[in-house]
Amino acid sequence: MAEKLWEHGGSQFWSGDARDVVPQMSGKAALGLFDPPYGIDWHAAGHDGIEFDKNPWLAARTFVPLMTSALADDAVFAAFSSQRVESIWTRQMGRCGLAVQPTLVWDKGSAWHRQRGSTPEVLLVGFKGHPAVTLEDLVLQCAVPRDKETKENSPTPKPDRLCDLLIRKLSKPGDFVVDLCAGAGPIGRAALSRDRRYLGVEYEDPRAKYAVERLKLTVARRDAYRSDTNA
Repeated sequence: MAEKLWEHGGSQFWSGDARDVVPQMSGKAALGLFDPPYGIDWHAAGHDGIEFDKNPWLAARTFVPLMTSALADDAVFAAFSSQRVESIWTRQMGRCGLAVQPTLVWDKGSAWHRQRGSTPEVLLVGFKGHPAVTLEDLVLQCAVPRDKETKENSPTPKPDRLCDLLIRKLSKPGDFVVDLCAGAGPIGRAALSRDRRYLGVEYEDPRAKYAVERLKLTVARRDAYRSDTNA
């Protein structure tokens, strides 16, 4: 059963299964930005109670329709993926009526992993209807190291810099952003910092509570900055 852990200024964060949360959403999102761990790869860590984990075909058939159902008629869908399963998710996006755009590439190679050279991860992007944003000025490849701070609390942390870039390019101030696989909450932190409303869902309860603490800190810092600049 999903539980709402936090609510502030039209933004929310939930702990539990996204399939329980989406039917309770108030309104549809202009941007769905997701980092799905469930069945995204055959080598996923695994989650108890998720029957399609480590099964990319079944995961795509379950999650892409769910993600799409959370979006407004003119919205952007963006999901991180592995190159090994990219084609599976891309086909399912097309079946859900999304106009698939050129794949964006994030090079996550860094000293943190002690890796050399390119370590790419793809971001699958699709348009639902005719969104107000385009990909014209979004680079098709960017190199941003992973975030060390959240690695122990989230298996696939996305850097704050990368999330901020995507929030700014794929949405506008005041937009509603939804993330059904929130992890430690980097997408939510970027959304709240950039004046978007946000709804996040994380399946693992300890990780969800950690994300909420980070979101609270983000809001406190943002509000303090506004207070100082308006003084």
